Amino acid sequence: MTTARGETTDDVFALIEDRRRRTVLRYLRNRTGTGDITVGRLAAAVASMESVEGEPGSTAATPGDGSVDPAIVERVSISLTHVHLPKMADSGVIDYDTDAGTVRFEGFETGTLESLKRIERVAGELAASGDSTRASG
Repeated sequence: MTTARGETTDDVFALIEDRRRRTVLRYLRNRTGTGDITVGRLAAAVASMESVEGEPGSTAATPGDGSVDPAIVERVSISLTHVHLPKMADSGVIDYDTDAGTVRFEGFETGTLESLKRIERVAGELAASGDSTRASG
């Protein structure tokens, strides 16, 4: 499969292979407003979401309650800045202004979005069944 942007299936999988990038995409896709968000705010949101998902290192009293240790948020910010946001910007799903320290979600190609929804659905089914090695068919 190749999209209008020239993305192949492998490109899509490379984009979503990392849990943190999937979290960023889920946050940006679902957040209200379409404007820019600072890397700091994005890092705080991702750190909070990861605490809900049980990421190691969270000091939240209750996962997802927003009380993630600032040191964790800083580590997330560093990984976003140096690894994930540049890769996502290269793929065209975000606009990443390194000078301003802001990110804007640019969206997915229709085929890419549909593929991601199917992948999320199957992953959810696998997680619910406790089988992480194969999809039921």
